[in-house]
Amino acid sequence: MKKILTILTTLASTITIENCISNFNLRTITLQNDCFKKNVHQSNNDFIFSDLYKNNKGEIYSITNDGIYKYTNDKNTFIKIKGINGLIISLKFDAKDNIYALKTNGIYKCLVNKNEFKKMKVTTNTNNYSFTNIKIDSSNNVYVWSKKDGVYKCLVNKNEFKKIGGIYLSQTDNFRIYLLFSKNNLYALTTEYNDYHNKIIYKLLANENEFTLIDYKTEINNNYNIESYRFAVDNIGNIYILSKNWNNNTTIVYKYLFEKNSFIELNGLPTKNIINSSVDLRVDSKNNIYILNLHNKFYKCLANETQFKEILLINNNNNIQISTIVFDSENNIYVAQTDGVYKCLSNKMKLKKMTIEDNYTPRSISIDKNNNIYLIDTDGHIYKCLANEMEFKRILG
Repeated sequence: MKKILTILTTLASTITIENCISNFNLRTITLQNDCFKKNVHQSNNDFIFSDLYKNNKGEIYSITNDGIYKYTNDKNTFIKIKGINGLIISLKFDAKDNIYALKTNGIYKCLVNKNEFKKMKVTTNTNNYSFTNIKIDSSNNVYVWSKKDGVYKCLVNKNEFKKIGGIYLSQTDNFRIYLLFSKNNLYALTTEYNDYHNKIIYKLLANENEFTLIDYKTEINNNYNIESYRFAVDNIGNIYILSKNWNNNTTIVYKYLFEKNSFIELNGLPTKNIINSSVDLRVDSKNNIYILNLHNKFYKCLANETQFKEILLINNNNNIQISTIVFDSENNIYVAQTDGVYKCLSNKMKLKKMTIEDNYTPRSISIDKNNNIYLIDTDGHIYKCLANEMEFKRILG
């Protein structure tokens, strides 16, 4: 049941699970009466609770529109971390569990076992940077980027971000930058038509400071009527590009063969165009490639093959919405839909529904390093399913 809450008290630094809403100093808000209600980031004025974040130790963090909170098991409370307030765009942990938080006005770092964020230095020609995302590679180097400012890098154990050159930046509204890692090489996909390139890919070799161009449009007969939507990189450096061919309105996946420096086309997808805004393209640790959520359809292409096959769904109702898709370390797939959570074993081609003790609607799922699965439902309850099991049990809320 939704409540209208007018909150006049000052924000307390400690909030409990049962009463976390009433201690926030906010404007009048409308929300469900729970602590983990997820509102999509509609505006800076909306009350926002994110999905839960977990570090390598399994410690739980949550973001609100007033900062970052850490859950303490012994007191069953969330404690606010000092040094950062306001809307957080992104939160990341490195391998040592240092925390990096990205805001529109800067990047903040909280050292492991500390309880305070400090702002990091950015070497730039403008004070009006607007970074939109953050990534950390396997060596704990940190990258931030935006379509306006390009890509910046902070070396491990340093406190300063410096710009990486080589990317053509456009100031048009539809220009975007996406980053992926493979063997500590960094790949950037820029998505925008311009006079020089069309949806191009760049590569940054380890220990270098400038991107080099991989112009796959030239490799594919200069076909500039192909629009790229997603890309992925496997652990040997092959690149996969999910695209739409505007000439015949079909969906295409191209594979860039790293060792041969050439492109091939993968087959087996429906002939009609099936790309939508929620589509995803992923590669697992064995270099199998997946196309996820094409109008609630899933496709898999085994490593070293060129043919996609459809993964069968239990419920193929187009009214069912998919909220989260995750892989565990054994490459099993978990799918959170509005009607439940499903699992597909890595050696199977069919999703099986997992069980739970309550009536619920999944909000999102995540997996820890031991392959335990955590579920948050739309009422703010948190559930856990142990690795290799199929039943969720409530642990919080």
